[in-house]
Amino acid sequence: MIEFNTIYNVPKINSESEININPLPSLMVFGAEWSALSHILTQNIIELAFPYKDKLKVLSIDVDKNSEIKEKYGIREVPTLLFVKKEEIVDYLVGAVPKQVIEDKLIEFIR
Repeated sequence: MIEFNTIYNVPKINSESEININPLPSLMVFGAEWSALSHILTQNIIELAFPYKDKLKVLSIDVDKNSEIKEKYGIREVPTLLFVKKEEIVDYLVGAVPKQVIEDKLIEFIR
């Protein structure tokens, strides 16, 4: 498994500022321990985001442990990806999304 320091596993967010402390664009990956699809998506994100590690912050957020953040962003399904710049959601993906679609969105997002 490839790992790098811009993937942050967020067990429990204590305040909204923990999400927004980094000036880099953020990819928020909402998933759950019980969701096999969330685990697969996370592996794809790790592979796809690695080349952009200096341009992107990736947050892996467990919806079962972060209900306030889940509610704030209206997350109803896992996995859900939110592409956030300057605290604004600029794009999103929900559910089983092909790796190529994620890669295309990620490249567009980083530009």
